[in-house]
Amino acid sequence: MEGEGRLQEYVGGYDDWLRQRAEIKGGVPKEVKTKKEKQPKEKSKLSFKEIKEREELPRKIEKMEKEKSELMELLNSPDLYKTNNPARVLDINNQLSVLEADLETAYDRWDELEELAAKFANY
Repeated sequence: MEGEGRLQEYVGGYDDWLRQRAEIKGGVPKEVKTKKEKQPKEKSKLSFKEIKEREELPRKIEKMEKEKSELMELLNSPDLYKTNNPARVLDINNQLSVLEADLETAYDRWDELEELAAKFANY
């Protein structure tokens, strides 16, 4: 509602309405307040959760490596192929693929945590 019985349609939100209305009236739009974005705080140390994860990751990786070697040993065994069960071979191959992906993720995370720990040790 523009007053004097006029109805005007504007595209956009409230800020756009203020800008467009000022342009039509020939005035300068008011300064529209913008929200200040909070900058995330710079970390100065590892969190408790990260410390705990950093301590547990080597054991977890060791366990996964052992499981991987067992699956590889099973796949390399001729007895597996003598049973003539291709579904089992496929299942073991899928387990191995998932395990290798999980291992890669665990190694990456461990590396990331070690880099953070080294960075914070220098502070």
